[in-house]
Amino acid sequence: MFFTIFKFFSFDGGKYGIGLLCRKKPLAIRRVPLPGREEPRMLLIAEFEDYVFCCTHLSLTEEDQLASVERIGALLEGEKKPVFLAGDLNAEPDSPTMKALQKKFVILTGGKEMTIPADNPQSCIDYILGYIANGSRYQVTTNYVVNEPVASDHRPVFVNVSVAGTHPEQDLSWDELQKEYQFPEWYTEARFGIWATIGPQSVPRLGGGWYARHMFMQDVGSQTFGRNAYAYHLKVFGPQSQKGYTEVIHQWKAERLNTDSLVAYFKSLGTRYLVVHANHHDHFDNFASTYHPWNSVNMGPHKDIVGLFEQSARKYGLPFGVSSHDDRFLNWWLPAFGADTSGPYKGIPYEGRMTKADGNGKWWEGYDPQDLYAQNHPLSQNSWDNGAIHRQWAWGNGVCLPTQEYCTNFYNRTLDVINRYNPDLLYFDVTVAPFYPISDAGLKIAAHFYNHNMSTQKGKLNAVMFGKMLDADQRKALVWDVERGAPNKIIDESWQSCSCLGGWHYSTSVYDNNQYKSASDVVKLLVDIVSKNGNLLLSVPLRADGTFDEKEEKILNEFGAWMNINKEAIYDTRPWKVFGEGPIAEGNVQLKAQGFNEGAYSKADAKEIRFTQTEKNLYATVLEWPEDGKILIKSLAEGNELYPNKISKVELLGYGKVPFSRTDKGLIVNIPNKSLKNIAPVFKIRK
Repeated sequence: MFFTIFKFFSFDGGKYGIGLLCRKKPLAIRRVPLPGREEPRMLLIAEFEDYVFCCTHLSLTEEDQLASVERIGALLEGEKKPVFLAGDLNAEPDSPTMKALQKKFVILTGGKEMTIPADNPQSCIDYILGYIANGSRYQVTTNYVVNEPVASDHRPVFVNVSVAGTHPEQDLSWDELQKEYQFPEWYTEARFGIWATIGPQSVPRLGGGWYARHMFMQDVGSQTFGRNAYAYHLKVFGPQSQKGYTEVIHQWKAERLNTDSLVAYFKSLGTRYLVVHANHHDHFDNFASTYHPWNSVNMGPHKDIVGLFEQSARKYGLPFGVSSHDDRFLNWWLPAFGADTSGPYKGIPYEGRMTKADGNGKWWEGYDPQDLYAQNHPLSQNSWDNGAIHRQWAWGNGVCLPTQEYCTNFYNRTLDVINRYNPDLLYFDVTVAPFYPISDAGLKIAAHFYNHNMSTQKGKLNAVMFGKMLDADQRKALVWDVERGAPNKIIDESWQSCSCLGGWHYSTSVYDNNQYKSASDVVKLLVDIVSKNGNLLLSVPLRADGTFDEKEEKILNEFGAWMNINKEAIYDTRPWKVFGEGPIAEGNVQLKAQGFNEGAYSKADAKEIRFTQTEKNLYATVLEWPEDGKILIKSLAEGNELYPNKISKVELLGYGKVPFSRTDKGLIVNIPNKSLKNIAPVFKIRK
């Protein structure tokens, strides 16, 4: 054992400093002063063959702490080895200091168990963190606060961790994906896909895709969706301590599901690819899962939902995809591990605490609910806070990290889907890739997916894998998915926006309150997205029986009618020199996190124009039909360098030639005074 200590100021008749006890002798030791107005502060850096370990004791003053975080980040810039940072940071988990640290570090200790004072801990200010800014990935096996109230005024923190990969290896992985991956031409030209959304959460018809979490929450805070899920479940199914999500699964039958009919209808609307859920956050597999007994073949509808849709997609010649939302279920599910805080069932544990033995005499006898809920792990900080779970989505801010066992299970289940159904598209509801950056499972899945696809496509790579919040390099290896929104510029690489006709799972409240998107809304989204080189993946929520309602059908039919007339301005097109014009186009509408700005585009009027092109034609789509029958296209003004060529003919798709004039103000197009109104007019101009 080697003991390194640096005493750097006098205290109470002795010396005070930072110490490190280690099994191996460090290759090098550095001591770096840090800001500290109350007393001197120091960072001890010990370099070993395979990693770097840093110890510190930060100032009590937040300003000094933040300055220290900045200095530590600068010191580690360019470091390729895994780096650990440990010590008394004098900062609680939600503090600005810890938030600043988590831009480059992940908390490896729980980050929520109290550490001080040792005899009766009331707060957490002691941590071990892993440096992720260089791509290092950490797999935590065990983490806890040691029950030691005497040795120190702080309780020790412990973590057992392995490094899943180092920077050079990860760079190589991303490099390999970037070098090998080419965006398939079929996907770039497709421009429009439909996502058939179905699962157990369609049964309650309330709360959307978060019903399974919210049904265990008496109070969802400021969350608007899911507010009534708890009360609804209690009334319809019974107490959550007796009739939990297992009862919802049991009542899902999909008895009217006809995938041939659905896929044929979707194709008639103009979809060029189809996606269906393999699983959602509820940890239930919609396929014949080898590695998970809670699946749609063993229970519920007793049908291979993914398999049925895959067969129909192949029958009708559509590329087929699956979506997985399950890598975050361990934390998403945590309310199932609680109990009512008030009322007649106060304190009675919810179904999440049940075991296999509790199934005697129940429909799920022989199945272990812990395979569904899997709550044998520490809780994340603020486990019942919907805001916290969103902040923890990228594996920081006090989240409980998944075990190697769970990462492996997720990996095996995903490969099971890939190998069984040969999907062309693979969608993950994650930041970058599953478990990134704490595990390499996502990168391994991507590599297997691409290799498997090539093996089934005679060596040609036709696969598309989606990830959210991608940086510029990652968008060369994965297709960037923007949830319910769009960037305000043309993106060179193919990308996708995913949105929904209503909620992410079927909801009667959406039906009753007429909250579906209109056909016009869908058209506006599609046209805007395609003008920026993107595709639209539109979720169509299905009822628990496998059908959609008459309001959805009316909207889809109106949209399909528009597509039938104007499809040449959508399919096989590329962006023009500018994507569009108008107050919204010129207003620089910003993304919110992974998207969520589509509301701005639903307000588009006849001043908003979007452009697409083919080799021979330019298309200008006006996002709303003008009331006065006149269109002014400023980008096509006489003398405008965007289009210096002469314009000899303008056609209105679905009608034919229309009169126009061209001035230095713009191209003025007159729409005939006939009953032509079809959501959004599209003009074709021969190049």
